Amino acid sequence: DSLKQNLGNNNDQFTILNLNIQCDRSKFNQLASMIQHLEENNIEPCAITLQETWINPCEDVAPYELLNFNLISQGFICGSKGGLFIYLNKKFNFIRRDLYTPSNCYEALYIDVKGGGLKRMLTLGNVYRPPRDNNNNNSIRNFLTPFAPTIYKLSREKSDTIICGDFNIDLIKIHERELYSEFLDLFLSNSFLPKITLPTRFS
Repeated sequence: DSLKQNLGNNNDQFTILNLNIQCDRSKFNQLASMIQHLEENNIEPCAITLQETWINPCEDVAPYELLNFNLISQGFICGSKGGLFIYLNKKFNFIRRDLYTPSNCYEALYIDVKGGGLKRMLTLGNVYRPPRDNNNNNSIRNFLTPFAPTIYKLSREKSDTIICGDFNIDLIKIHERELYSEFLDLFLSNSFLPKITLPTRFS
């Protein structure tokens, strides 16, 4: 109900539903049912970004298409529990961007979006960084080193930019881990502001 209320109040905005789905094969029917339920309440996200689809790079993604959405897919690269989907509402046009170099540290998928009432081009990114070796500073550094130039580049383009994803970096601990703070500073110093300001996972 809260999802319907929040999205319903922002029908004039570019709304995105971001979710780590942890295996699209097993949860696609639930996802499709949720989107159908939202549409029945006159709520239609502009985009849906999914991480951990677990989809093989050679796998046919046609079974995972949603009505009224174009599916942009990237099979897993840095582990079998990776994989990214972007569902973009068909009222928008898109071009896939070549901003990601395959890595064993993270995965990323970028598109440029136009039309659909947008006043100017929007770049949408979907990023997944696995939690393995999360206590190892080298693993975080190995992610930040190739990821930072993309943020620098996007911050200097004449378009709006939204980066979604699951980074497996706990921003509550930025005062405990220097590299967590460096991760946040990378965005803030390039004029990116966090839109999620509350914890999204409790353990």
